[in-house]
Amino acid sequence: MRHLVEYDGLELERIVNLALQKDRNLRYQSTAGIRADLLSYKSSVDRGQVSSPQRGLPSTVAGAARAEEGLWVVVLPFKITASDGELESLADALTEDITAGLSRFPYLRVVAYNSAMIYKNRSRDIRAVGRELGAHYVVQGSIRKGGRALRINTQLVHAANGVQLWAETYNRELGGGAPLETLDDVTDRIVATVADGHGALVRSMATATRGKPLEEASASQLVSRWFTYVLQLKAEEHARLRVAFERVLTREPNHADAWACLSNLYCWEYVHRMNPLEKPMERAIEAAWRAVTIDPACQLGWQQLAEAHFFARDDTAFRDAAERAMALNPRNSHTRAYLGLLIAFSGEWDRGLGIVQGAMALNPHLPDWCYLPYFYNHYHKGEYQAALHVVKKINMPEDPWPQMGIAAACGQLGRQEVARGAIELVRRHQPLYLDLKYYREDAEKWFADTSIVGELLQGVRKVGLKDFTDSSK
Repeated sequence: MRHLVEYDGLELERIVNLALQKDRNLRYQSTAGIRADLLSYKSSVDRGQVSSPQRGLPSTVAGAARAEEGLWVVVLPFKITASDGELESLADALTEDITAGLSRFPYLRVVAYNSAMIYKNRSRDIRAVGRELGAHYVVQGSIRKGGRALRINTQLVHAANGVQLWAETYNRELGGGAPLETLDDVTDRIVATVADGHGALVRSMATATRGKPLEEASASQLVSRWFTYVLQLKAEEHARLRVAFERVLTREPNHADAWACLSNLYCWEYVHRMNPLEKPMERAIEAAWRAVTIDPACQLGWQQLAEAHFFARDDTAFRDAAERAMALNPRNSHTRAYLGLLIAFSGEWDRGLGIVQGAMALNPHLPDWCYLPYFYNHYHKGEYQAALHVVKKINMPEDPWPQMGIAAACGQLGRQEVARGAIELVRRHQPLYLDLKYYREDAEKWFADTSIVGELLQGVRKVGLKDFTDSSK
């Protein structure tokens, strides 16, 4: 990696020179541009990587180095469809803001804003851009204006083959007096949908590393693989990843995100009974602390520290870590949704649900488990029809929690036929929960007020489930 580090001084020199240019047309056009490049440069220094070609020009050496090192993304200048000064300023600002927003996710590698801006007003072939900048992924788009109406089209493209991985259109009205503020909401949504832990970019990155043998994977590649694992929760993958992270951290002991992922794997030994070893929560807390000690701005580390303290029943430490995690990057909708769920389960139902609702508004593509706190809130209030309506939105047939929720609500409503289908899915994927002793034990891990667990048990008993190992219940 030494050949990459040698470019870091040149990159900082390029940023300073651009900021001090006498010709205003050659300087940064706004502080957002400086901020985007400095964030990207900081990420490169933290990892020993180069964040952009020197002096704002395409560099075959730098591009090749990036391509060899890992998965990079570039935000190309947004195009405008007419000669319009205001529209051009909006397009440049959107490009800058998205670049800066993506740079807040430490598991992403983002090409600096001014390195991308050399392609402004130039015809560009995505494959050639990818080769020149060493970028595996390209975010691009266009802005059109009709009167005060804006239409913003955005795409995420795989640079090597030109395949479109995600696209969205945003229609907005320009407000009076502060047009740049009109773009804030669009920037939030693009960044969250593309970059968070279940975003289009991360899913594609995980796919790209899936075929690589785990013993050969780098820490960054394992982090990408972990994002896929948390959507599936397979015990076999859990065991493989735990060994792989422990191995890779002997080679890369300062990779904060990898420590955070390992903390989660340890925690879920306890929470989901996956391949349990001794003292899982102690190991989970220790690994999370390693993450935030290595990098105090590691959002994933603070998220996992919050998770570990939540399940260890240290409420004060949980809340402190959760608040810090959410503050580090408000555009990480997955982190906000998950911690909002835990905040609700800790007893702050209104606040937790508000956080989850905000995350879902920011990113409509979050996993369906986001509906779970709404289900439990309705159920706890005795609103069984509303609870059933919400939990049936969750399309996760292999996950026993929504299926047990359907069974509980149906039990309260006397809808035996619907309950039978849910119970059959539990039988297929988590038969342990057909003995309510184990369901009760695991459910009580999630709720500060365990009275809700008794209410759930009441519902599922009405559809025939029982405690086979404890006949007194």
